[in-house]
Amino acid sequence: MEKKQDKKKIYIAIGLVVLLIIGIVGGTYIAKVKENSKVNILCMGIDKYVTMTERHPHTNSIGQADVVFLISMDTYKKTMDIIAVPRDTMVNVEKYNSAMESLGEEELQLCLQYAYADGTINSCELTQKRVNEIFEGIEIDAYAAINFSAIKKINDAVGGVEVTMQEDYTVLNPLFVKGETLLLKGQNALEFIQKRDTSVAHTAYTRIDRQKQYLTEFMKQAKKTIKEKPELVSELYTILKDDMVTNLGLEDVLSIVTTVIDCPFEKIEFHKVEGEIINDGRYECFYPDENHIKELKEILK
Repeated sequence: MEKKQDKKKIYIAIGLVVLLIIGIVGGTYIAKVKENSKVNILCMGIDKYVTMTERHPHTNSIGQADVVFLISMDTYKKTMDIIAVPRDTMVNVEKYNSAMESLGEEELQLCLQYAYADGTINSCELTQKRVNEIFEGIEIDAYAAINFSAIKKINDAVGGVEVTMQEDYTVLNPLFVKGETLLLKGQNALEFIQKRDTSVAHTAYTRIDRQKQYLTEFMKQAKKTIKEKPELVSELYTILKDDMVTNLGLEDVLSIVTTVIDCPFEKIEFHKVEGEIINDGRYECFYPDENHIKELKEILK
């Protein structure tokens, strides 16, 4: 089979995670800080370049949640767990047309729940509901969704991200030679976290490891830059205004920056939901391992 690159350039919610790191956890977070408890935030990366309220000019699509991360912070212990939820996880999607008229439910990939709604609050809330169901009713305190347009802005705002290529990724970009250390900026950062060879099975799942590597280095650089330039918090929030949907506000961001920045890296853990991938002839379907879900649920409590 002829190899081809994924033209959709599926995007990880890196910008959302850095917003969490620099403090975007909202009023719910502030209340829970006093209680010394867990805060869970759903972060979604949406495959679109136009603003969040716009549809694709040719397909009329509002975008899919191609990357889903659940961030869990213990506000007392100052620990953070980042859980990657595969986009292909099979769930009962509530379908709506562009007029937000119900079309009933259908078992589909998690990424499509965002697409079958309004592309703003309803899309976020419905996706949050699906993730809540995956983790057997675990509480999710807030959500944030961001589109493709934001990644270059955020990446370059912190001075770029340095990574060492763990494998040969030259099929994605000729610069991505195994063993090479590169300072990723602009388009190169996009390609490192977005592209995959769609002629190879399960690349949507295995790509998560590359995204984890980027995210780890991004957080280091972001925390360093923000300590040197605290005003970057407000600047990023303003920059992302049209490229983000969230139920969290800037005032909340600014009030807890110090708390989040002080979270040590040794207390940040990454997890990827384990399970089985089945190709049904149309697309890949991911079914989570029930025992692993129960383990992750304990982390989220």
